[in-house]
Amino acid sequence: KNVDSILTEISKTSDMTTDQLTKLGETSFDSASKWGKKASDYLLGIQEMSRSGYYGKQAEQMAETSILAQAAGDLNSDVANSYLLASNAAYQYSGNVQKLNALLDGQNMITNRNSVSMQDMAEATTQAASMASELGVQENQLSAMIGTIESRTKAGGNEVGNAIKSLLINVQNVNNSKIAETFKRAGVAQTEFVNGVEKMRNPIEVLEDLAKVF
Repeated sequence: KNVDSILTEISKTSDMTTDQLTKLGETSFDSASKWGKKASDYLLGIQEMSRSGYYGKQAEQMAETSILAQAAGDLNSDVANSYLLASNAAYQYSGNVQKLNALLDGQNMITNRNSVSMQDMAEATTQAASMASELGVQENQLSAMIGTIESRTKAGGNEVGNAIKSLLINVQNVNNSKIAETFKRAGVAQTEFVNGVEKMRNPIEVLEDLAKVF
């Protein structure tokens, strides 16, 4: 009954035929069970991917990546789907499952080697990925920031993600006199000249300079 309800929702956001929906419902059990998850978890992934404009095989592949995230990090389907869609949008993967898998593998490796949960990694990534990408922070750099802060503070993922957003914004805030003066005293530049034009420095480069000072 639960599977049928989700398939009905999928039909509203995709152009799948009745036969295709029936086949999807039948194959969902095998697709999910090989990772130890429920068919409904897999279908909820397809439902969310369809709502975000991904259909057919691409939606199925993204849903399977969501199942992998759920299995690897003991995440529920809502957290896993939000995590993948936020990362996909922030770094403009356009539904490329190879890139999503690479991100998942890298962050899972961090959780395996440090006192960090995949739940917190996923929540922090969901909160901070868009801002980080906009300011030129790469996926591996964001993952390293999240892993480092989580392992040291033991704060929740949402809290860490929001803190990273604030940190990245403040690092590039040249209009706040207190912040600008602090950088001046530390001898760390917030801006640089490129081809005669002044622009903001990459926040990771600024943080690396601050690390040396402090």
